[in-house]
Parts: sequence; C-alpha cells; structure tokens
Amino acid sequence: MDIPRPLRVALVSPYDYPYPGGVTAHISSLDQHLRALGHQVNIIAPSSAPEDALDHHVIRVGGHYCAGAVQRLHCSHQRVPPCLSGH
Repeated sequence: MDIPRPLRVALVSPYDYPYPGGVTAHISSLDQHLRALGHQVNIIAPSSAPEDALDHHVIRVGGHYCAGAVQRLHCSHQRVPPCLSGH
C-alpha cells in the first residue's frame, strides 16, 4: 500500500513513558513501524525521566506521582503544542 505523503501521527499515553509495560511497549512498537514507513510520529506522555533523557519526538506532559502511575491527561483542540501545530 503506497501512501502519497507522510502522515503526522501523535501517539498519546496516560502512562509514565520510560516505565516498562504493555502500553508503553505497544506505543514504542507503533512508533518504530510508522517511522519505518516514513511517517512523522510524536509520542505524548507523562515521564518520570528528565526531558533531556527522552528521544526528541517524545513530548513530556504533566508530571508523575510514582513510576507506572496512571494519570489523566487533558487534551484540547484549542491548545495544540507548537511542535504539532505545523507552525
């Protein structure tokens, strides 16, 4: 299946991204496969790791309470991070 142009994809997780788990592993795998197809992928998730320890395409949001803690993320179409807005 040929895609005429690369897609811009945001993978959002409520889980601490560096903490190992099923959701994080699934998002990481999707990220790798979509990038291999030439798509632009950003991962949006809370992180217990410092921002400079994350890959450039991982957008750290919120905070964390403890490793692996579930968080509620509020996403609004009115506030799009500059890296995702295309501006």
